[in-house]
Amino acid sequence: MDTMDEREAFENAYSHYVHMVEALAGSPEEACKIYGHFNVAYGIKRDVELVPPIFEWAISPLTAEHRRGIANLISALQLIPEQVLSFTNVKQECLARMRHPSWLPARKMANQLLQDLRPITELNNRYFEQDARET
Repeated sequence: MDTMDEREAFENAYSHYVHMVEALAGSPEEACKIYGHFNVAYGIKRDVELVPPIFEWAISPLTAEHRRGIANLISALQLIPEQVLSFTNVKQECLARMRHPSWLPARKMANQLLQDLRPITELNNRYFEQDARET
């Protein structure tokens, strides 16, 4: 069985994390579609808060500023009311919860974080494009 090297592990975790931040940054409709209308509010909050530990590895290109942006986004997510995060698998309830105004600051911060991470995301995309060409 092949094991991932540190670079591959980082690139995979980073790609997944950015995808979750994109779900948060996008419209409520996009977020619900990505999460399949299943417990969307709770799922996005949990996934964005669970920063991969490998972001702290020496191989990680994230700067102190990037880490502050992630920490600030997590702080904003802490302000989402519990009733907005309660379980539902009903499409209209998921949409209503993701449209709650408490998401607006976090959504704005997620968009800013994506902008700040753009150079790393571009390198990440090139990593996977190169990997696809080699296979």
